[in-house]
Amino acid sequence: MKKKIVLIMLAAAVAFSACAKKPEASAPAETTPAQTAAETEASSAEAPETQADPSELGQFTVKTDGNTMEIALYSNPTTGYEWTASPEDEAAVKIVSDEFREADHAAGMTGVGGIQVFKLEALKEGTSDVKITYARPWENRIPLYTETFTITYDGKEISWEHESREAPKAEQLPRFIYVGNDVPLRLICDYMIDHYGTDAPEEVTIPSPVIVEMKETESGETLVYGNFMAYDYIADGHQFVTRGSGSWPGCMHIAETDHGYAVTEFECAEDGAGMDESLLKICGGDEKLRDRIVKAMDMGSDDAVSTRKFFLGIYVSNFDLDITGYQDSVGEEPEEIF
Repeated sequence: MKKKIVLIMLAAAVAFSACAKKPEASAPAETTPAQTAAETEASSAEAPETQADPSELGQFTVKTDGNTMEIALYSNPTTGYEWTASPEDEAAVKIVSDEFREADHAAGMTGVGGIQVFKLEALKEGTSDVKITYARPWENRIPLYTETFTITYDGKEISWEHESREAPKAEQLPRFIYVGNDVPLRLICDYMIDHYGTDAPEEVTIPSPVIVEMKETESGETLVYGNFMAYDYIADGHQFVTRGSGSWPGCMHIAETDHGYAVTEFECAEDGAGMDESLLKICGGDEKLRDRIVKAMDMGSDDAVSTRKFFLGIYVSNFDLDITGYQDSVGEEPEEIF
């Protein structure tokens, strides 16, 4: 049965890597993502059965054999990043195995990368997509790379096409400023940006606090209860793209200081199993107040979405930006801000 092996360059930024060297006369011709599987087959008809493994991000190899396909991508799990493969139709293509193979290295060397190898199997004739993303699983961020393979199986062999996308990059964005007359809200926004804001110059942190109740104490403090959310965005054309987000339920204390009013304390609920108990303690044993804050933690609720759009609208209007919507992942339909 005929086998095909292809080395692909994903990005011009890695053009000087080992896998990108100009082939000798006996080496297989280099291909680009724009080539179709048929062109690849023609150009690699006399290719040897082995090829150098990908050695940098931006490279991968493909092998096909009948109804199976093996995709190897450079990966370095010591950075926390890993590739995840997701078939569009699991009845058409399934992931048979997912294996990381560390590159050869000297004894004692740390931070060593290697290749992550996916073996796929076509289960029926037709065309289906497999999306492979490179990201840190615990981060709510757009993947660093998204590789989409369109796989066609004719009952005998697999052919494929490929599309690559890097996470969009943006110019430096100005810091969010709340320009309304609500002093507690301005103080809360400043506190969230100072303590939870992004350090990346191309990103902007925009708070989105869902406030459920405010109380005045006898000592003159204002207690603000709610779920204090914030999103990190980059600008991609006319859209904001979410790079990260956070949610901090609890109570902020606002009081007068020698330098004016400020957030003097933030009681934040614990993460994990202790959240409900710690939040109930913050609420002074008021279960109804606790439950309202828990409800506000639903980032897809009407209150959360409308609050998010409200603060996005403030930012866009304040800096006269040509931004009309936002999206939480590449490829999804943008949500309009106004």
